[in-house]
Amino acid sequence: MTFQVMMHPWTLLSAVLLLLLLLVTEGLSNHEGNDNEVLKQIETNLNRSQNPEIENAIRNITEVMQSDTATTSPMIKTSRLSPTVTGCPGNQVTQEGSTGCGCPPGTVQNGDNCTCPLGFALQGADECKDVNECEGEGPGPCGLHTSCTNTPGSYSCSCLRGYLMSSAGCQDIDECALAAVTGLQGCQKGSECKNTLGSFTCSCPVGYVSALNGQGCVDVDECSFEEQCHRELGNVCVNTPGSFLCQCQPGFRTEAPACVDVDECMESPGLCDGQGVCENTLGSYKCICQPGYQGNGTHCEDENECASGSHRCDTNARCGNIIGSYFCQCYQGFNGDGHACFDVDECLRNNGYCEHNCTNELGAYSCQCAAGYQLDQGGHNCTDVDECSAPNGTCEHICINTMGSFQCSCKPGYQLHIDGHTCVDIDECKLQNGGCSHTCSNSPGGFTCHCPRPLLLDTDNLTCSNATSCKLRNGGCDHVCSLRAEGDFQCSCRAAWKLGDDLKSCVDVNECGDFTNGGCEQLCVNLPGGFNCTCREGYEVRTDDPTRCRPVCDPPCQNYGVCVGPNSCDCPPGYPGVGCS
Repeated sequence: MTFQVMMHPWTLLSAVLLLLLLLVTEGLSNHEGNDNEVLKQIETNLNRSQNPEIENAIRNITEVMQSDTATTSPMIKTSRLSPTVTGCPGNQVTQEGSTGCGCPPGTVQNGDNCTCPLGFALQGADECKDVNECEGEGPGPCGLHTSCTNTPGSYSCSCLRGYLMSSAGCQDIDECALAAVTGLQGCQKGSECKNTLGSFTCSCPVGYVSALNGQGCVDVDECSFEEQCHRELGNVCVNTPGSFLCQCQPGFRTEAPACVDVDECMESPGLCDGQGVCENTLGSYKCICQPGYQGNGTHCEDENECASGSHRCDTNARCGNIIGSYFCQCYQGFNGDGHACFDVDECLRNNGYCEHNCTNELGAYSCQCAAGYQLDQGGHNCTDVDECSAPNGTCEHICINTMGSFQCSCKPGYQLHIDGHTCVDIDECKLQNGGCSHTCSNSPGGFTCHCPRPLLLDTDNLTCSNATSCKLRNGGCDHVCSLRAEGDFQCSCRAAWKLGDDLKSCVDVNECGDFTNGGCEQLCVNLPGGFNCTCREGYEVRTDDPTRCRPVCDPPCQNYGVCVGPNSCDCPPGYPGVGCS
């Protein structure tokens, strides 16, 4: 295929591009939406062009590009036509109505043979069929970003929308650069144009978002949500087109666009002198005491961790305070670093140096001796035990040491139990009534005889006699026995006692039992032969009158205050504190 082009193709292409720019001016200015309206306007204006010279130039450029692409496509090998037997040279055949030789219709002669033209392939014995060069996978003969159209005996190539044909194939059209060169508007006002393969996109720059109506971009008010200014600490956020700025308070430094905390401790290392340590805070700083010290950060003094209980020593360790710190030391019988102490089993080494038995204990150990032996003063060796050297040994009453052993005996009124150690009381009343003439009552280690009234127990403590005077057991009186003029006797009682119904025994008088309450102001406590006055809680007995009570105030009332109730002071004006302080 041949084309008649009167000028160089690239010179003609430049002229056409200039015409295209003039034709699409209106389309670029009116571009709306995200579709490739620049290309749409180019195509529309080209389709509507009534200038036959422009159309002819564009057609010639396209034909040149297509011709260049087609000529670079691979050649399709044709097959020879089947040879004839007519005597014609090669595979030529006899022409109809003639005796001469030639090629069938649709074929071309190549020397003595007939072949199919370029772009056709032999089908059957003598038929040439068009080859579809656009078939098959991959980019095809036209290359990337192209559209291939088959034609009889050839094919044509055209670029896809958004691409322009060049010597290197179809190249992407940079619509954004095109709009910038021509001064036209590819995107809405405020939007940024970004070229893509075959098209372009419009997006809002940083600090802007698309308007709700889709028309252009609107500024984002960062102050409505940002936290970089730290407004909660008094800083002010000021919105600006596409960004914002911070107006910072003292303690902050403006580092666009945020307020950054000033580290006063780093910039001024001497802020906290002495034992204080500077600690930076948001917008300020504070001084704190070093570990091991206590105070307000400006004035620090040593902290006694052992006294305050803030140490971490083991319970089986001793805590020792030092300036700015403390140390821990395990007690004897324990091993460790003082913070963790473990018991040492002394019995594992040489039996703890015990002569007989060794028993490990928490933090210590003890030695024990076998039966019949006891530890010496050193606590390790064992000596023989004198069982009777201890009070009564193992005997309940009396221990008698013997050679290599001992024996037990009992006090009068007891007999030795079959266990050889304890003593059992003898009930004398079961044997001839204990020798009593009337009544016998047993007691531990003895017995007592009793007489019915008015008889009294005689001096032998066994028989009963009639009392005729105060000489025999005080006449049977509990307290006082007195002889009367008639020669008989009578009993009487000491103060605070009264004579019983038997006229001999004395019964205590309950001074607290009547309405006088013994004369006590608050509480009366009866005692045998007397009574005491006491006070309720919060009161105490007066020293000047033991029957009266006075309130107790703790702390005591000062500054002429008067204690009017338990822990209640009546204070003079100007002393409202506890205890009239």
